[in-house]
Amino acid sequence: MQERVDQADDIFDPCSTAVLCHNDVHEANVVITRRNDTWQISGLLDVGGAIAADPLYDVARTNYWSTRGNRGKQQALLDGYGRPTTREQTGLAVHMLYHALELRNWFAISKTDPATVQQIDADIDRLLSS
Repeated sequence: MQERVDQADDIFDPCSTAVLCHNDVHEANVVITRRNDTWQISGLLDVGGAIAADPLYDVARTNYWSTRGNRGKQQALLDGYGRPTTREQTGLAVHMLYHALELRNWFAISKTDPATVQQIDADIDRLLSS
């Protein structure tokens, strides 16, 4: 893991300042409204875990966990965000690795769902080999 992060060290250089990241964007925390025949995000709920971070942080977390295995949701997220550049793709991958580790540790400590820990371990292996 350290090697993977070290290889991507310079991807965060273009981020000149942190932005406010929600840190838990999913369907239950997003308020949408219809304007001019299109759906738009009009608010976010449950901001208790918000942090200052690289702008890719929230996109990566949402892509890793909230769209988990759902190609339609993943496509909609990336369509809404815009096609990531090569640097952003690398940044998303490193952030997704971080989120996988964070969630793995949370599930492992809580001991509520060993099967999810195993799934996340497989995700980590996949993220490290990609």
